[in-house]
Amino acid sequence: NNMYSAYLGKAAMGDSDFLMMNADVFYDASVIKSLLLHKAPNAIVTDLGIYIEESMKVVEKNGRLVEISKQISPEETLGASIDVYKFSYEAGARFFEKCKEFIEDKRELQMWSEVALNAILSEVEFVACPLEGRWLEIDNHEDLAVAEKLFA
Repeated sequence: NNMYSAYLGKAAMGDSDFLMMNADVFYDASVIKSLLLHKAPNAIVTDLGIYIEESMKVVEKNGRLVEISKQISPEETLGASIDVYKFSYEAGARFFEKCKEFIEDKRELQMWSEVALNAILSEVEFVACPLEGRWLEIDNHEDLAVAEKLFA
């Protein structure tokens, strides 16, 4: 249910490319560096070969991502998204248009930003950026304690 928060950031993006990430994920600085250096204008940092039931997963066909969802089967999954995304200005504009549809037109205020992202994958090419480094999603105090040890 972070789509509304992402949509509020639209004005700050202006006419530029941008990165979008969830604030509940810790990762090495190398993750951002590799994403910025990745040749594709639109990419999702992906922990390849990893299946985490509660995480967003991605499906790849012919070198491009065609689906992002929590409901993807292990057999279809390329890997787990670590919730770090690179958007070109054009892809970002289309993403925010889709967010507007959900939020302003359909009044659906409790959606994940990945729902809007998934809706544009058929028209905007995104690729997987292989994870380079460590990451951990923080959902509770136990996760935070693990992250503090891992990243100390």
